[in-house]
Amino acid sequence: MMMPAQSNVKATPERREFSRRLTALLAGSAAVVYLSLALFGAAQHRLWFDEVNTALLARLGPHRLWNALKAGADTNPPLLYLPVHLLYGWGIGPELATRLPAILEFGLMMIFLYLLARAYVPVLYALFACFAPFLTAAGIYATEGRGYAAMLGSSAAALFFWSEACRDRRRPLMLTALALSIAIGIGNHYSSTVILVSLFAGELTRLVQSHRIDWGVAIAVCAGALTLALFRPLLPAIHEYLKSYWGKPSIHELVFGVALGYGLGLALMIIFWALSRWRAQPNAIAFASPPPYERVAWIVLLCAPIQGYLQGLVTGGFTVRYAVDLAIPMAIFLAIYACRVGKGTPLFGAVLLAMALIFCAGRLCVRVFRPIPFEREADWIKAQASVSTGPIVIGSPLVFSPLYFYASEPLKRRIFYVSDPDLSTRILHQNSPDHNLHQLRDFSPMPVIDYSQLKETLPSFQLVNDDDSWLLTQLRRDGISVSRTRCDQSWCLYDVTF
Repeated sequence: MMMPAQSNVKATPERREFSRRLTALLAGSAAVVYLSLALFGAAQHRLWFDEVNTALLARLGPHRLWNALKAGADTNPPLLYLPVHLLYGWGIGPELATRLPAILEFGLMMIFLYLLARAYVPVLYALFACFAPFLTAAGIYATEGRGYAAMLGSSAAALFFWSEACRDRRRPLMLTALALSIAIGIGNHYSSTVILVSLFAGELTRLVQSHRIDWGVAIAVCAGALTLALFRPLLPAIHEYLKSYWGKPSIHELVFGVALGYGLGLALMIIFWALSRWRAQPNAIAFASPPPYERVAWIVLLCAPIQGYLQGLVTGGFTVRYAVDLAIPMAIFLAIYACRVGKGTPLFGAVLLAMALIFCAGRLCVRVFRPIPFEREADWIKAQASVSTGPIVIGSPLVFSPLYFYASEPLKRRIFYVSDPDLSTRILHQNSPDHNLHQLRDFSPMPVIDYSQLKETLPSFQLVNDDDSWLLTQLRRDGISVSRTRCDQSWCLYDVTF
């Protein structure tokens, strides 16, 4: 791999050995910080709605899992659930089993970020690139039991293997690894296809420069992309799900989602770029620069939110987290421009690395101590259930799913969810969580009742409802007797009798 030119002083064997040991010490220390915080947080923090879906589906065998995804019980490809399934088989608890693959995949992204950046910057700046994603919202997916960390890990790996193949380094191995990286990414999250656009742009730039097609790279990329064809039977359920998806493509979501989630990292990148241009001097230390095709690929991946927005106009669903891959080129550019501003000095690199480590620790610690969504509401529902004996219907799917997952056996026999995706769409103009539970009911023990069968199943019950639930509205429209007994902020307990 091309090494950054740092000075004209010839390094002695002793200096090189010291540098190697220092690099190993720094990398090892940084890895310990990341893994210890991530593993502790993953094991301590309860699962939330999306992660409960992962945990429940991961308990199914391959055939039932395929049927569940085909029915629309979740919207991810099957590869996401298989590692979790194996970890469950080893007796690991649900929190760690669901999140451990994400922790390792995010760590894989950090390794490939180091390798990508190390070609152009000294060690400390390359280590800064590893932890730079924690400056953004991408850092929260290090311990999220969904497919976002796999997106990041596979995309960073694909960029590295592609870069190596373009330089004819161990080319057969790199092309094989490139195809596998793309396939693994798509196998975990459909939005991983964004890397294909980036690689296409990079290859188009190479074509313009060399006037020839690199058939090896083209075949490897197409082979990896063919994974999507394997999941074709699952796509109709996803299209149905997206019709009433909660996240709709909008300029507001695009602009503010990127600004809130990635604004700090992007702002630092732009500042360092501007300073590197302003402070450029003819006799400055010459650092290696990425070739044009690599820069183009990175820039296109940096525009992943725009790609996601345009795709959302077709599919009907968009949220910025589906474009989390933008953190990869942002981290590389940050390291390169910061190195030029700091002239490659170890002190400036150490300061940047320390800042990134602080953000890493902060994001992972916040994950530990911050309550999961609706955790306080779930605790309030448990308190109400302790002073009653009848059935309880939970109006919110986001509350019901984790509440049932962690409930005691006596409470599990008393709580229910009532589902009707059409009514949810009519009243709330979206039905994503309701649709999930409706399709998941045949593949999990959760008691989900159709609204049309509610009267026969539960002639009277207590309803726990918030302002964003469709059920209370529909009960009142149908003239059902509903009386409020007590409230806690926006949540209220009602007695319902047919």
